[in-house]
Amino acid sequence: MNIERQTSIDQSLIGVFLCTQLPSEIPAWITIEEHIVEPGYWGQFDWDDEHIQNLLEQSIDWLTILPIYLTSLGFEGVEAVEWRTIDEHDSSPES
Repeated sequence: MNIERQTSIDQSLIGVFLCTQLPSEIPAWITIEEHIVEPGYWGQFDWDDEHIQNLLEQSIDWLTILPIYLTSLGFEGVEAVEWRTIDEHDSSPES
């Protein structure tokens, strides 16, 4: 599967996920934004990251695979990954 960037907005996509527990070691390509509820954390990663691109190239069903992959890294309670533009994410209301 070859994923090409068609517009500049694709380059500013981030994956955002909610998890209930963090792993003991957070990968450098994942940012934990904030502690939002007890217990709950927002995590995010860049669409352009090498880890994500490699995963997307390996699977057609990557929307299902991403939460499983994050869980395998030790992020517990990940049910879904939402894709947002950086502008949309920055303007989202604080929880």
